[in-house]
Amino acid sequence: MANYLKINFETPFYKDIDEIYFNENNDLLYYDNSHMNYISFIKNNDIEYTFYGFYKDDFFVIIFNEYNETLDVNIESKYILLIKLEWITRNVSLQKSLWVINNSINNYNTEAYLLSHRNRLINGSEINYNDFLKLNNYKVLKITINNTDEIILKNIKIMNNVKHIFKSIKLFFNKDNDDEEDDD
Repeated sequence: MANYLKINFETPFYKDIDEIYFNENNDLLYYDNSHMNYISFIKNNDIEYTFYGFYKDDFFVIIFNEYNETLDVNIESKYILLIKLEWITRNVSLQKSLWVINNSINNYNTEAYLLSHRNRLINGSEINYNDFLKLNNYKVLKITINNTDEIILKNIKIMNNVKHIFKSIKLFFNKDNDDEEDDD
């Protein structure tokens, strides 16, 4: 069963996104002692957000893009998130071990740093991310990190859909009641 890293933001950090579920990206080729990359997808109407998480300078670095299906346009966000997380080694075979995010963390309250300099940070690889934070403005976001499994994730999606349906029904009936009151 898959294990997801769930990051909850106290307030939405981009548009209305306030949580991300990361899964290990097993589509990449990894070498011994390399760091696992993570990926997440969020679909909202006709826009699909793709989040990429990777290790750099003791940070879990998150970059993201959005793809608009209607316009058939991919947009690289200028924002980047940095989170200090503990990485541990995991043996994936007799010949190879990978550094992965410690999945024993639950209800871990910490901070994420939101910067609007994605290109400068990614392309300016000669500067350490800790030093980059000292030299640039950023927004501090309060976050909670948990690990969850796929079944819980599916249930959360189902519950969110059910909540949305109930809200729509409530709005529909409230509208009908408002119309009836207006007729009196």
